[in-house]
Amino acid sequence: MSLLTQSTFRRHVLEVCVALGAALNLSCSEQRTKLVVYSPHGREMLSEYERMYEEANPHVDVTWYPMGAEVGIERLRGEKNNPQADLWWGGPSALFEQGAREGLLAPYHPSWREAAPPGSFSDEGLWYSTFQTVKVIGFNSDRLTEQTAPQDWDDLLEKRWEGKVIIRSPMESGTMKSVFAAMVYRFFAEDGTPDRGYDWLRRLDANTKAYAASPATLMLMIGRQEGLVTLWDLTDILLQKREQNVPMGFVIPRSGALVLNEGIAIVNGAPHRAEAERFYEFVTTKKALLHQAERFYRIPARRDISDQEKPGWLRSIQITELPVDWNVINAHREAWMQYWDQHIKGHH
Repeated sequence: MSLLTQSTFRRHVLEVCVALGAALNLSCSEQRTKLVVYSPHGREMLSEYERMYEEANPHVDVTWYPMGAEVGIERLRGEKNNPQADLWWGGPSALFEQGAREGLLAPYHPSWREAAPPGSFSDEGLWYSTFQTVKVIGFNSDRLTEQTAPQDWDDLLEKRWEGKVIIRSPMESGTMKSVFAAMVYRFFAEDGTPDRGYDWLRRLDANTKAYAASPATLMLMIGRQEGLVTLWDLTDILLQKREQNVPMGFVIPRSGALVLNEGIAIVNGAPHRAEAERFYEFVTTKKALLHQAERFYRIPARRDISDQEKPGWLRSIQITELPVDWNVINAHREAWMQYWDQHIKGHH
């Protein structure tokens, strides 16, 4: 029986129990609390943490909704006056900052707050970073190697990659929005204008065959060789290669990979605030983060996890970070991406 089927079965048993209790003037021992989580972290990890938390807390029914970070914040905005979710788990810090400014998040300082690196949390406790998401160049390993794949971001603009690039649709993906904005920032930092950055995105668009509507579609298209290269998460590349046997490899760009903080936050007005805090703590302990690193290729943000404690795959990778100013990027991100959506995408 699958994890989701088990969860559904338990809910059905409880419903029958409640119905019989009402009919026979009896009562069930306890009704389960429904904890709602919005997250882009993928079915593999979400299913496992649903199971683990429910085993440790039988009175709770964890219900997760998988959605990209951009979709997640739009849902929270639409539900602001009548919150449906208890916890938002995953997405770039830029969106969590936006959610904080809009009053969508509630303050909470976790027990490990002293281990949070500078810049990886809101001073008011409205969000904290759990992982670092590393953006790299991905490629179909049946057709390319680490030596023949693009070696740096600018290499993706070369004529030989025309029609061979597949990209996750940025307007639905918070992390891809941040990647595109970071590409513009490289030029903005030099002359204070996004024009050369827009030209870079225009040339990338000319080489792009398609914008995938979801991570699963992106992996499927690369696996089928509908495209050969992409910009994507190191985590997802490694996970899909292992779990779905997708022929994927990756290159850390010579000028540096983009490293984003992934947040977690309690929703303002969460229906089950106390339970949300317990789940928050459960998935962010050192033990949980090391399990997520080992099992799901997540890179813990906490600074109290030593290199010796990290799994072998993480210790074996040398990640050079592209130097960017995320404060500047986040301030211009939405305007730059609106320009891309209206004037660049599909206009080459």
